[in-house]
Amino acid sequence: MHLQTLVSFLPLLASLTAGQTTDQAHSLYKDACPQKDGQEENAGNNVYVTYHCDQRPSSGKSTVVQAENPRHCARICASQSNCESSTWSGKKLRSQYNGHCVLYQTHSNILKHDSDVVYMTHRVEDDPFGDDDDPFGSDCQDERSHINNLEENIKDLKHELAECKKDCSGCFQCPDYNRRLYNDRGHTYKVYCGKLDDHGAANLNFYGAKTPKECVEACTDTQDCTRAIWPTALASNAKGGCWLREYTDKAGPVPKTDSVYSSAHLQ
Repeated sequence: MHLQTLVSFLPLLASLTAGQTTDQAHSLYKDACPQKDGQEENAGNNVYVTYHCDQRPSSGKSTVVQAENPRHCARICASQSNCESSTWSGKKLRSQYNGHCVLYQTHSNILKHDSDVVYMTHRVEDDPFGDDDDPFGSDCQDERSHINNLEENIKDLKHELAECKKDCSGCFQCPDYNRRLYNDRGHTYKVYCGKLDDHGAANLNFYGAKTPKECVEACTDTQDCTRAIWPTALASNAKGGCWLREYTDKAGPVPKTDSVYSSAHLQ
């Protein structure tokens, strides 16, 4: 191969080995944001990822790796015992980085605004069958025993569902609870569905898996907290992101800006 031909081939070789281009990485970011903001989806391999658009931890110990897309990035994190969460960047890479996926081994609970970046929390569901290709066995007696156990499990689940519905008489879900008052241990909050004035602002604390009611309870337990924030699409008995903040000049007791988030404000 002539030297001139080799030199002209090097930029192409570099682009093939460096992973996605900036345009590709940004397109993959747009697949998640903003339409999946605050939502959970199955990322494969029993990994469920929740997206938090235009945010990242303010500090922490992290590693940059290559991944095919945000879901693959979350799966890589879930496969490593020391990885707490991850981010995917749709921005142009700095020279010292070789990938758009950042794995956080430790990080601050405070998230900061960062455009074209999606912060991802995850949970892993255990495979009920594991590596057993035939969990019920070939013997009819064993199958009958498994069926009986499943029937008992169904009864237990129905009982738990009934208890859950009963417990939820005091919890809330948007838009039904919009502008209604809720009292938690002497602290009165007013719920504003689909309103948030300071998207991406600093938090007093962040939790990746709380129901709206648990989010408000966490605010009561947190010093200086006056607002509990969660994704509007989150069902009353489902767990998702929870942001705790205090009132600021930009975000006071009555929010006015339409948003995919809802909040409970201390009265």
